[in-house]
Amino acid sequence: PYQFSKADSFSEGLARVLTQDGKYAYIEESGEIKFISPFDYSFKLSGGAICGSTNNLYGFCDSDGNVIIEPQYVMAFDFSEGLAAVMSGEKWGYITTYGAYQVAPSYTYASDFNNGYAVCSLASGYGIINSSGKRTSAFDFDYIGEADDEGRFPAKRGDVSGYIDYKGNWILKTDYDFCYTYTDGVARVFKEGLWGYINEDGKEIVSPIFADCGEFRNGRAFYSEDGYYYGFLTLDPEVTNEDVVIEPSLPTISADKTNVGDHGSSNVFSP
Repeated sequence: PYQFSKADSFSEGLARVLTQDGKYAYIEESGEIKFISPFDYSFKLSGGAICGSTNNLYGFCDSDGNVIIEPQYVMAFDFSEGLAAVMSGEKWGYITTYGAYQVAPSYTYASDFNNGYAVCSLASGYGIINSSGKRTSAFDFDYIGEADDEGRFPAKRGDVSGYIDYKGNWILKTDYDFCYTYTDGVARVFKEGLWGYINEDGKEIVSPIFADCGEFRNGRAFYSEDGYYYGFLTLDPEVTNEDVVIEPSLPTISADKTNVGDHGSSNVFSP
C-alpha cells in the first residue's frame, strides 16, 4: 500500500524507498523494510553492494545494510562485474568489494565494466581497459561510448565516427557526427543537430530527421519531430532484414491547452 514518499524499481531483490520521515530504506518484495540506509543518501543495490554518501563522501554497504567501505571518495559509481569506479582527488580508479584498488586512480573519466571492458579517459583522449587494468586500445579517441553485447563500441576520432572493437580497431566507419550503442540491432546516429537510425551493417534505416529519439528496447523507441511532442516508433518483427518505422504524426490540439505544459515535460527523458 501507499506509505513511502518515493519508491524505485526492485534490483537484486530489494527496492530503495524514501520513508515519510526522510530516511532512505530498502524493502523486500513483501514490502517489509529490511534496513534503513546507513548513509545520508544512497542508490540502488547493484552487484551485491549499495553506493551511498555522507557528508559529500561516498562509500558502500552490503545488502544487509552493513558498511563495507567507509565513505571516503569524492565520487563513486555502482559495482559492475565486481568492480566500482571511484574518484579519489581528481582521478578515477576501480576498487573491489573489499575496498582494495584493482586499478589505481589515474584516469579523468571511468565507466562501468561491461563484458570485461571499461571506457576511460586521459588528457590524450578516450581509450579502453580490461578488468586487470591493462590498456587494450590507444587513448586518442574523442569519444567512446558503451559497448553492446557484441563488443562494438561507438567511437569518434577526428571526422570519423562509427564502431571499434576493444583493441580500438575500426569495425564500421560512417560520416555521421556521432553514433551510439546498438540495441535491438539498431543504433541511433546524430548529424547536424538531428537524429536517425542505422542497422548493424551501417545501412540508414531513418535518415537524421528527428529532433529527439531514444534507443530501441523490445522493439520500441520514443521520438519527437519538434522536441516538444513525443510518440513511439516500432520495428516490425515480421520483416526480415528490413526495419519498418511508424510514420510520425502529431496529435490534434484542442482549444483547451491547459495540460500542454505537462505534456511538454516529456523532454526530461531525452538522451
